[in-house]
Amino acid sequence: MNFFDIIFIVIFIVLFIFAIRKGALRELLSFLGCFAGYVAAEKYFMSYYHHLLPYISNQLFAKITTYISLFLLGLIIGGILSWLAKAMLSNRPPIFLSRIVASGFSIAKSILIAFVIIFTVQTSFQNMLGDDLIRSFVFPTLLKIKGFVSTLIY
Repeated sequence: MNFFDIIFIVIFIVLFIFAIRKGALRELLSFLGCFAGYVAAEKYFMSYYHHLLPYISNQLFAKITTYISLFLLGLIIGGILSWLAKAMLSNRPPIFLSRIVASGFSIAKSILIAFVIIFTVQTSFQNMLGDDLIRSFVFPTLLKIKGFVSTLIY
């Protein structure tokens, strides 16, 4: 295990715990926002990064900033939808089945967040951290999942 394995596992565990507390509906809305942000980042960051070039002189960092900004926009939208669902529903805790379903959504959401980390490392820190990422225990599995998700998106 290396640094990236620890980061990916911590993300999985933290999101899993939060999902169990939130329940299926709120986690579904949060996941949909995360997925929309990931799709927007994957499809459109190349189209919009030139808008940041007047502010960021380095083209590489403009691409990374655009990618992360589009992804964060989706996360924020998902968070707002989740918060609205909480505000509209009663304050009862979610039932056991809802918590189980929410944990599945949290795993999917943590995989999308791992994709963003992988994109950032592969794009900007390839010379310094690329070998550590490739030697990661979780990376080959995430790469296969990313290939499958990419075929769904395009």
